[in-house]
Amino acid sequence: MKFKRIEWIDFGRGFTIFLVVVGHVLSGIYTNHIYPNSDGLLMFFGEFIFLFIMPVFFSLSGYFFKAPENMVDYIVMIKKKAWNILVPYIVFSFVYVLLNQLGGKSKEYSWGDLLKIWYHPISYLWFLYILFFIFILVGAFSLLKVSLRLQLLIYFIGFILVQVLKINFYIFNVFGWVVFFCLGLLFKKDLNCIKSKGILSASLVLSILGYLLMIKFVGLSHAYYNDVSLVNFIPKVIFDILLFSFFLNIDEESKLFKYFKQYGKYSLIIMLLYYQQ
Repeated sequence: MKFKRIEWIDFGRGFTIFLVVVGHVLSGIYTNHIYPNSDGLLMFFGEFIFLFIMPVFFSLSGYFFKAPENMVDYIVMIKKKAWNILVPYIVFSFVYVLLNQLGGKSKEYSWGDLLKIWYHPISYLWFLYILFFIFILVGAFSLLKVSLRLQLLIYFIGFILVQVLKINFYIFNVFGWVVFFCLGLLFKKDLNCIKSKGILSASLVLSILGYLLMIKFVGLSHAYYNDVSLVNFIPKVIFDILLFSFFLNIDEESKLFKYFKQYGKYSLIIMLLYYQQ
């Protein structure tokens, strides 16, 4: 049976990967002071994009999660995700280090770093690393028939503990990002609620307000926005809701929808290749 693609999901993926490119272009411009008089404005919009692009990717992945019914299903899922996620993770880690060593710029990573990728991802590939362990974690709790709401509570408590205790072991980042993965599952349960104009309007207002408050109290810092922390957790959740509501409300006959939809199915490939530059 041929899998039928969900068009608004493809649009969401295509639109989000476009924002990834825009965010990094803006970041490159203000980091290198190409237009020094506009550094503040460029940074404002660049960090704004970084605030929500990764939560959306995790939620889009969570939307398609299928809970294993038994141990056999769980093992099959792990094998499938190892092939689909870990293999690209290892291959692109090698390619990244190779290009880094061949390039004329400063050597950010050495060949020895490839031996550490089991606990310390290379550059942007942390996304695949975290995503794989999220599937293992959520799959295990689902196998034990732990409700989604209780899972969210457990993950959030784990996230708080990791932040407060300042645990640096990278795998513990799973507790922050898994919440957004599970949000994708929640959105799937009640798409009509997420699609409502009230949710769209409220999340738009709250997300803008939250971003402005963050700027006021913590300033524009990449460390605050691209990572998930106690400071930006709630704004990221609100932006996640906003983007999903936007994806569901966009006119499927519009040129915007049709343009980005065609790239959605290749979003992961586009992202992996883009970051190799």
